Amino acid sequence: MKIEFFDIQNYRKLKRTRIYLSQDETLFVGANNSGKTSAIDALITFLDQRVRTGETDDSSGQRRFYTTDFTLTNWSHLNHFAESWLTPENMKGNTLREWQPYCPSLDIWLKVDASEVHRVSHLVPTLKWRGGLLGVRLIYQPKSVENLIQEFLQEYDAAKLATKLLPEEAEISDLKLLDKDLREFLGTKFGAESLEEIIKDFFQKRDMEKPPEEHSSEKSHNKKLELWPKDLREFLDKRLGTHFDLNAYLLDPTEVEKSSLPQTLPVNQLPLKFYPFRNLFKVDVIEAQRGFSDPHSNKQSKGQSSLSSQLNQYYTRHLNPSDFPEKEDVEALAAINLAKKHF
Repeated sequence: MKIEFFDIQNYRKLKRTRIYLSQDETLFVGANNSGKTSAIDALITFLDQRVRTGETDDSSGQRRFYTTDFTLTNWSHLNHFAESWLTPENMKGNTLREWQPYCPSLDIWLKVDASEVHRVSHLVPTLKWRGGLLGVRLIYQPKSVENLIQEFLQEYDAAKLATKLLPEEAEISDLKLLDKDLREFLGTKFGAESLEEIIKDFFQKRDMEKPPEEHSSEKSHNKKLELWPKDLREFLDKRLGTHFDLNAYLLDPTEVEKSSLPQTLPVNQLPLKFYPFRNLFKVDVIEAQRGFSDPHSNKQSKGQSSLSSQLNQYYTRHLNPSDFPEKEDVEALAAINLAKKHF
């Protein structure tokens, strides 16, 4: 039995990516910003769910998801769902099936011999299976779309109601100065004109005395204060863990042979009630060792140097070709120098 390949969907910049694993080792090589870190983080975040396996009682061992883990372009669709919730007659995104195409997910496909069926019996979707591929989808999706809609609308409506009760910023500043300015202006007009003419002259004079830049930016200062949440993305920035959870679904092996695209889950398919990979494979994670901390790491090393520092010290002490170079060292130094010229 081995892991044949992974399908990553809707995770950061990886909208849809398939990764095949070699027999012994798999290395990710690519240009900067090509998605290597996103792929590694997807595997870690989905598979290093140690709380689900019962291996530890420490909740800090479970990797967290963030709104930034959703593919950025998907938020326009999800925010559109929330906008439609304001008009029930045109509501969209009120079913889990509508959400799933935009949620981060990882499909794990195992290649299993029929003689190993006793180890994967809980993953076999049909009695017709006679060995080959078995697939499981891990997807980070809403726990209850109904509860999500209800709480979002409560918070959104409360924010809108509160902003209606607030005066505009320009109105606040004008009210503070109006009494003083009007009193000074009336001192020059007392007994001269009718009240209507005095008020008209007052506001004309105030407009003439405003600096040009104040006139040009007046509209930008007349915006009302916007309270949280302005949209669904901002709402989930604070409430993602409350409304979302990681679920596992069995996949159909016959469908993966028909198309290279990730399959759509059947309507009303129920998720598994257990972590599907317990006792099948183990995930060990060596945190980032590139001179800066891993933002998703749950471990903070205390008084220990990083692995890269230890390797660098060993290289300097024992392998540095510049120290007492021999023939092989000279060849290595020549190759290093040539590489520097080219790169």
